[in-house]
Amino acid sequence: MTIKTTKDYLPVAQRLLGCFVDDIQMESNPPLKDILASEPKLIGVYNHGPALSPLVYCFSMIKNYCDNGGENRSTIAIFHKYLYQVPFINKSIKELSQLEHAVSFKEFTDIFSTQPFNDVCIMPEGDNCMCGDGVEIQPFRSPRFIEMSVRSGAPVLICVQLGAEQWAKTVELSPRALSLLGLLPLSFRSHLRKTKLLSLPQYPHRIPTLHIRYALYTPTLTIDELHKDKELRNEQLWKEADIVRSKMQSMVDEIKSRPSS
Repeated sequence: MTIKTTKDYLPVAQRLLGCFVDDIQMESNPPLKDILASEPKLIGVYNHGPALSPLVYCFSMIKNYCDNGGENRSTIAIFHKYLYQVPFINKSIKELSQLEHAVSFKEFTDIFSTQPFNDVCIMPEGDNCMCGDGVEIQPFRSPRFIEMSVRSGAPVLICVQLGAEQWAKTVELSPRALSLLGLLPLSFRSHLRKTKLLSLPQYPHRIPTLHIRYALYTPTLTIDELHKDKELRNEQLWKEADIVRSKMQSMVDEIKSRPSS
């Protein structure tokens, strides 16, 4: 598969954003242009929002990169492994991820480290996004993006976006409904029982304003400090991942606190 740069996706991104978004307000600390100029590799960690929100959240990243000097950067993305098997959308998943199929964490890290990719795009909430209101940052499914950052030396580029939460309806589940969850995966079922909220996709109406915030985070954990014992290493990774999640929630809360324009 030929590696594509951000500008290769820009025409599609512009068309899609034009269909769904009226206005984009983006802020970054430090400025995104400075981050992209100074960091040859980045682990991009994005909030997920409702199930359909990546339709705009992924493509807004492409526009932001191209507007800030990152048009020649190349990105490799992590998607749920089952999306590679879904008819009609699996081709798009392969194009966006730049992978022909789902790979293991080690394979993904090796590809990112050894091939000419500049960025990783990951939404660590995963399918936990289905258990909330599309605004609150849900618990991460895995902290291993921190390990990827530590092993590759690439800092974490945090990005939160608000606007597409209207593309879902949040339903509070009754005790009877919660008792009928036996066929769902255990991890998803457990989180759903905690929140008692199910996010149901709605028709994607136009978004008046898409709010985007970027921030840079460098884990304090070093590669020499990574524990060889898997369980102890996971504790180290979760500590850093929880910091990232807290920062993401603070960024979301800051956007929410601003008066509507």
